[in-house]
Amino acid sequence: MTEIIIQKNSGKTYNLNELGFKVTKFDIPLNNNNFTYQQIANYSASLQAVQNQQQALILAFNVIAKDKYDYQLQLLKLREIFGTVEPLYVINSDIPYLRWKAYPESVTPSREGNFWRASNVEVNLDVPDGYAETTESTGSANFKFEDGKWGFGENIPSGVKPHYHFVNQNKMDVWNLGLIPLRSDERPVLITFKGSVGKELKITNNTTKQSIKITKEIKSGDTLKITGFVPILNDTEIYEASDHGYLDFVPGKNEIVIEGAGSSDITFDTHFYY
Repeated sequence: MTEIIIQKNSGKTYNLNELGFKVTKFDIPLNNNNFTYQQIANYSASLQAVQNQQQALILAFNVIAKDKYDYQLQLLKLREIFGTVEPLYVINSDIPYLRWKAYPESVTPSREGNFWRASNVEVNLDVPDGYAETTESTGSANFKFEDGKWGFGENIPSGVKPHYHFVNQNKMDVWNLGLIPLRSDERPVLITFKGSVGKELKITNNTTKQSIKITKEIKSGDTLKITGFVPILNDTEIYEASDHGYLDFVPGKNEIVIEGAGSSDITFDTHFYY
């Protein structure tokens, strides 16, 4: 069976097989969509909305121990791994560049008589996001697709090498390689801008026909960060200096234009979702 890695927010990882928890099943359902209809007259209905709901991954494993004392230690290790109120990340070693952000439900291992083991211990892992995310983000240090942290199935376009860091460019293509839009109100892209702006900075996504305008002087050495609807200049929120615009990024290519900058260094930091 494939190896399953559990990763905590701290970055600490647990290889279940190496710890004596032999994985026997790891089932990943397809996306769970909820459809809302409105009845029209007597014989038809109109689709009003489609919402993606949470998923539940099913992980099953055998607990293997050396003796009855080691068995108790294994149970303590399980508490360390799964007994958490914080989310954890589940990584399948067959596709190590994706991870599922999950919350484990309660689990009760049942010991097999006098044997030092428990078989088919099943853990339900709730995934509220409904999607897997890339283990790396485009804002990672030394980001590049050749470092082995990206792989097949992530929709990297043939013949195109996407970039997410641009210096002194007023037009650029930013690729959303995932299956779903990166929206400002959910999964926003972190935009970091450094450069010089006299009075007004405008960033436009020509693909979505959206823009955000910041009416404020930005000096060399300043750092502007835009997360969703909120611009922050040098750690100070400047929402009042914006036109309350925002930028979404649709799957595929997004054509970005920068106006009003004398010099610019801009980074788009995001995970992608599958």
